[in-house]
Amino acid sequence: MSAQCDLDVMYQNGVGVEQSYSDALKWYRKAAEQGDALACHNLGSLYAKGFRNKRVGFVMRMRLARATSDFVEAYKWFTLAAKWGHARSRKELSRLGRFMSPSQIGRAQSLAQEFERSVQPN
Repeated sequence: MSAQCDLDVMYQNGVGVEQSYSDALKWYRKAAEQGDALACHNLGSLYAKGFRNKRVGFVMRMRLARATSDFVEAYKWFTLAAKWGHARSRKELSRLGRFMSPSQIGRAQSLAQEFERSVQPN
């Protein structure tokens, strides 16, 4: 699992491999499916901030980040990470919750419960 987490960070940041949003998501999800709280936290961060492609200029990078951010998905992953013991995720939930409606938070919590039923955390 930790190797998967390392690999997804490499893809997210373009360190040693070509930067790739889809590959970063793929490896974060694989680790999350195995109950990795850090992978869930990193997924939450990626969805909260959006993907920041280093190969494009600043304006395009910010547009892409906005287009790939999803607060409901971010809240889902932070919820799972916090439940599985990742302390920083609790702070992120509080911060993110200020920008979301109660229905968005409810949807994110439902998605987290669905995901959690399908995996067993370590």
